Amino acid sequence: MSKKVEHITENGVEKKWCSRCKQYRPLKKFHSVMGYSWDNLFYLCADCIKEKRKYNPRHNALTAWRGLNRRVIEDDRYIKRDIKVQVEKEAFLAWYMKGWFPRCRVDRKDNEKGYSLDNIQLISLKEHNYKLRGDRLELLGIKEADGMRYCYECETTKPITEFYIRERKVSIKNPLGLSEACKECEKKHSRQYFKEKTK
Repeated sequence: MSKKVEHITENGVEKKWCSRCKQYRPLKKFHSVMGYSWDNLFYLCADCIKEKRKYNPRHNALTAWRGLNRRVIEDDRYIKRDIKVQVEKEAFLAWYMKGWFPRCRVDRKDNEKGYSLDNIQLISLKEHNYKLRGDRLELLGIKEADGMRYCYECETTKPITEFYIRERKVSIKNPLGLSEACKECEKKHSRQYFKEKTK
């Protein structure tokens, strides 16, 4: 258990000391750990935990392992094509940690085959997003003309002005950072989501 450091109150906001970033942060910035500390809050703030995990190869390897195992069991696209995990956990973790770099993604070289050591590679998030789109378009037999983009939701090709720009989507192959679905489909999806939330 970490050393007890009393909370302080600033401008009516109760704050706790984070032992990693060495500053007082609002209580809402700390995860609950009932019974494991004097104030039932973790000794690191949520931002520090996130930063610590981001550069921890083993943590990232375990997250990737859980993710690919969940996909092959729950995702219909994987189930229909009988995509399986064909590598042992410890072998996967060792392989991942050896080649790990920040924000890397596990990618199957041949998307019609499973997760085996000879069919997986680590690539950047931007490369992954581009490859995913390119593979899907090729599978559908679609070629996008200049100034046009295919929407996966309504399955039509529209002018690029009909797509939202997302900063996280920006890459060499997608310099504008265009979304996968058109504006109309994204709005429809949002309306449906909030409609279900209010039921």
